[in-house]
Amino acid sequence: EGRAVQLMRSWTVGMPGEYVSCIGCHENPSVTARPLKIVRRKPSPVTPPNGLAKPRTWSFLREVQPILQRRCVGCHNKDADPSVAARQPDERGILRFSVFEHAPFTRGDKPNLADIRPMRIQYRTTTFVNGPVISDGKCSSGVGAFSKSYFNLVAWVRRPGPESDNRLMNPMEYHANTSPLVQILKAGHKGVQLTDEEWRTIYMWIDLNVPFWGTWTDQVTWWQNDRNRRWAGDGSNHVENLARLECSHKLRQYAEKRFQGFWNPADDPELDTYDYEQAAKDLAKIAFEPPKGIKASKGITGTNGVNGLNASAGQVAVTPEASTELNLPGGALAFRKVTEGVWFAETELPLANYLAFRPDHYNGFIDWLGKDHNCPGESVMSPNQPVIRVSFNEAKEYASWLSEKTGRKFRLPSEVEWERAARAGAVGDYAWDKDIAAFTNVANLADARVEDLPNQFYFFNSRLRYPLADDGEMTVAAADTGAYAPNAYGLRNMIGNVEEWCEGPSGEAIARGGAFDTLPRRAKFGRRNPYYPWQRVYNTGIRLLMEDCR
Repeated sequence: EGRAVQLMRSWTVGMPGEYVSCIGCHENPSVTARPLKIVRRKPSPVTPPNGLAKPRTWSFLREVQPILQRRCVGCHNKDADPSVAARQPDERGILRFSVFEHAPFTRGDKPNLADIRPMRIQYRTTTFVNGPVISDGKCSSGVGAFSKSYFNLVAWVRRPGPESDNRLMNPMEYHANTSPLVQILKAGHKGVQLTDEEWRTIYMWIDLNVPFWGTWTDQVTWWQNDRNRRWAGDGSNHVENLARLECSHKLRQYAEKRFQGFWNPADDPELDTYDYEQAAKDLAKIAFEPPKGIKASKGITGTNGVNGLNASAGQVAVTPEASTELNLPGGALAFRKVTEGVWFAETELPLANYLAFRPDHYNGFIDWLGKDHNCPGESVMSPNQPVIRVSFNEAKEYASWLSEKTGRKFRLPSEVEWERAARAGAVGDYAWDKDIAAFTNVANLADARVEDLPNQFYFFNSRLRYPLADDGEMTVAAADTGAYAPNAYGLRNMIGNVEEWCEGPSGEAIARGGAFDTLPRRAKFGRRNPYYPWQRVYNTGIRLLMEDCR
């Protein structure tokens, strides 16, 4: 489907006359590369995508923004926050925000995807002395200038930081299907349907790590010189910097001629610039195409509950059933009776229990997005945190192993069983009814604490969150934490902390519930994410179901 299964987070450069091979990672590193037939010929030409006459550089404004223009701007055409909408650009036409402002792209409100004006997030505007003090008005650096539409959309994409966990990651760790953007569209958001070509463009953008600028020239012209950054500390001005760019272009063209036969594009791709003015002209020719039979409306649609379990708001009385605690390999686990013959684990499966089955399992880290780290990210390897990055197939294998070890019947729940247990008599969309801020009592979701998840100390944190509430957890909470009230069945964090593997109607792999990074308004009872059965998802774990407790 045009989605990368595995990402390489480094690059290899082959100079003219050198041999390039895969030895070093996939074979003994002491082996010498042999000039195989495949590397003795010139590279096969790349077929340009989307019917282009020739390859071109990737630019958000040229590749992704037209899709937003056709599919999204009919609804996503203004800022939800009036104070943001009233912000006027400076003398250079750039909208400026402080890193400490709660703009819509951090809150997860309905994002403005129509505004392509350049925007910059300033940081290091405040001095910290035992906490923040009044800004001194100075700005040493910033993020941007990207379009407002880019800032608003990129928050809905999950991506690695430049210095994330340095291990070789599992395949599909950053697969496109882990991004809220893809999940929402695949769930049928407002009837929006993308063409195959549009999907491949979105996937390519995500797999390229959501770039904005198409060329270094674009970036320098709009960003570096806006910041009046000094190159090499020589105090060069805007005109001198542009002259250096021109010199760089001529040097590139000389190299192309010098190494003709190895690298000889028809022209210098670095000259293929695409700025805001040209984008505005091109986008004006693209009309919004409303989904057929669907009117523009507010909010994001979630999936419906199974078997009509969410017919209306309210609560159906549920009588708490029996409970029991079992000593299992790795630690004791409490179970609550939900229906006759069906018992659910009170909490998600702790890592310690899973390590008894697979000692080499690696729960890993929750990625930091910035640079200059002193560790790979936020550790989620405490024995009492839920197991994550365990696939649907591995979860089923664990349940079978545990059944054999204990003589009891353990398995994953079906979607119907899971939703009945999660609702515990509730028949609305949410476990907290209509008071969204009340989620902190029952679920670990994306809230103000996400702001503490480090990027680089002053860097703009683009992760989605609801900043008006604080549930006390930055990432994955301990499975047995008592900070969250149980539902009427006595089950904790069915909607938050980590998503939980369930079997779909045909036995397929479905993750249900929300996780620590799920926006509260998206954490509906009916929320479901289909994944590949062998995919180890960073925020998905196990909720055991036990049959016929004895």
